[in-house]
Amino acid sequence: MQAIRKVAQGVTLCSSRQIGIAQASMFQPTSSTCLGNFNNKLQSVMQQVRNMSGKPAMKPRIPGTVPEGFMEPSTLRRRTINTLHIITPLCGFGIMGAIIWSIFISKGQSGVSTNLLPQLQYLTSQQTPNEDTVSNWSETHVATPQRIFHPETSEEVEVFLQMASGFHQRLRAVGSRLSPNGMSLSNEGVLDMSLMDKVLNVNVDRKEVTVQAGCRIQTLLQVLKDFDLTLPDVASISQQQIGGYIQTGAHGSGTRIAPLDEHVTEMILVTPAMGQVKLSAIEEPELFKLARVGLGSLGVVTELTIKCVPRQFLVEKTFTATPAEVKKNHATWLKNSKHLRYMWLPYTDTVVVVQVNPTKESQMMLQAERDAARLASTLDERLASLRHLFVERGLGDVKAANELTTFAELRQHLLAAAPLDPNWVAKVNAAEAQYWKLSSGSRGGYPEAILGFDCGGQQVVLETAFPVGPLSGFKAGRASKDLKFVEDLLKEIKTQKLPAPGPIEQRWTAGSSSPLSPVSVEEREAGGAGNDAAIEDTAANGDNKPVFSWVGVIAYLPPKSTDFSHSNSNSSSSNSVNSNSNSPSSQTEGKSRQEVLEWFRKTYVPLVEEKLMAKASGVWHWGKLELPIVESKEEGEEKEHAGKEAVEEVERTKRYDFVRSRLNERYGATLKRLRQYRDVLDPTDMLGNKWLDALWPRQRNETVLPTVEKTQAAVAAVGRSG
Repeated sequence: MQAIRKVAQGVTLCSSRQIGIAQASMFQPTSSTCLGNFNNKLQSVMQQVRNMSGKPAMKPRIPGTVPEGFMEPSTLRRRTINTLHIITPLCGFGIMGAIIWSIFISKGQSGVSTNLLPQLQYLTSQQTPNEDTVSNWSETHVATPQRIFHPETSEEVEVFLQMASGFHQRLRAVGSRLSPNGMSLSNEGVLDMSLMDKVLNVNVDRKEVTVQAGCRIQTLLQVLKDFDLTLPDVASISQQQIGGYIQTGAHGSGTRIAPLDEHVTEMILVTPAMGQVKLSAIEEPELFKLARVGLGSLGVVTELTIKCVPRQFLVEKTFTATPAEVKKNHATWLKNSKHLRYMWLPYTDTVVVVQVNPTKESQMMLQAERDAARLASTLDERLASLRHLFVERGLGDVKAANELTTFAELRQHLLAAAPLDPNWVAKVNAAEAQYWKLSSGSRGGYPEAILGFDCGGQQVVLETAFPVGPLSGFKAGRASKDLKFVEDLLKEIKTQKLPAPGPIEQRWTAGSSSPLSPVSVEEREAGGAGNDAAIEDTAANGDNKPVFSWVGVIAYLPPKSTDFSHSNSNSSSSNSVNSNSNSPSSQTEGKSRQEVLEWFRKTYVPLVEEKLMAKASGVWHWGKLELPIVESKEEGEEKEHAGKEAVEEVERTKRYDFVRSRLNERYGATLKRLRQYRDVLDPTDMLGNKWLDALWPRQRNETVLPTVEKTQAAVAAVGRSG
């Protein structure tokens, strides 16, 4: 409550915020008589706003019930202040703006110079819209934001949001753009968080780190290792930004370890209506939990304080097993592994098992070095089955095949030859099984080196999380809900002869008390909150708490280029690759990439969502929930058949209804609370984009920027009602 009251009572036009009237004095040398008259009228409004600071904050006039005890300033009052912040600099922009433009902005530059103050960056963006296209990592979703800004501080984020509010424009925070569904992309305005990448503080005594939201996980882990600390939950992909990782409820693995959002103890949320708000379990606890996995809908997360754990030396053991062997040993492996991952390979009798546990470094170092040397000496042997298929299919000769030195790139090229042929995909899966059988062994290292995973090339994915009961309920040899899910999936793949590549990845985590987490539970049932005891492999700390299984299915996208030569090779031997236009690889270019997308979204995804998820009480990983986005008018006009657009509209509506219905079943009361908080923190829906609109549609409130007279009247009205 203290943080909210501070915001409510501390907002005056003479504050130290960068967009305040005090900083607007830089425009005064060019002030005209008109501006002088404006400022004279403005003084009375300013005084009235100041006089309000000692009065209790009013409830905003919005639909729905504001959460009990939530002391926010009125929407009208905040809008009045934002308006005055923006109008004054605008009136003085004139000549000075032209000078600054000529000094700082290069001719022909797309976008806005970051050398300018945030206010001027925003004003400049109105005349020089961005023309560069951005995409998610797999290039399955693209956007051309009209405005791109790169804030470095929470204060700059607040300024950009205030400016956007004045222009009634949207701003969406965007991170590494790794989410397969492109949930952060926008054609309107975006806040690229990549420059907010600082580790602000490491508190060794409390085992906490405070970090800006744009910091990449790999950077954070490198900093923490100097303090002999690490994160309790480490992602498979370390290039993710910490803010996006937490906002989407992403996860690592560990039956007694909750996803990283559960380990957040404090955060700074910058909102359109209330500016910076500090949240914790003490200050606005309900909003704090909701905002941890907020999908960027409640505000822009700029800073996070996260619980850490001691950095331990880990040993990873990789081996293969049959489904029957997995069933027999599953309960034991699940209970005795700090981290566990299964990789199921359709059309084979092989499951890749990866177990990770802490050990004493002195006991494992020599053994790990021996294992590494052994594996390195058999690299060609392990890749032999994949290279054989490469040559057999006519993708290149032996020399070209030998230039492909990693398993992931070989698999990518092989699948691209015929991605929708189930017989060919089954052959590739069999070669992958052989690779993993020969790769069995152990290796040692620290979390940043061990827990990462090479996911392969560009891809589309679907991942679901579902409850499987407490660890205490797992019995050796007994059927379990998690294994039954995959068993049914593999059976459907085989029955329908689907071209499903490997792996089907399965992991487990504890629950999270964040209400919008896919593994949300009551706080008392959540997994480790970062303290040492809660994440150690001791049964007493978590065997009676809920465990969730995550299952992900995948389809790899054919490369856009037909050149299958080793991308890192400068050797002339790349000419030995078959580039004949009739080769299988060239036939997959362009259209086939789209066909893989269509097959995955219209065949594979419905199988998982409709036949399996509902039965298991599963819900989507937020970053992998695909929603069909309405095309722009220009794209729609280019359609060859007018009727196709109507058919697509029907399909979109059906998809929206299905997803919203399932989400309401899973998150019903939470979604109502989310709407109430969004009405308070983002009343004009500035933070949305098409993906969020499709998920939770809102009526945008685009109030006309008020005149000085209307502003005076509005402030007076608020004063009387207060």
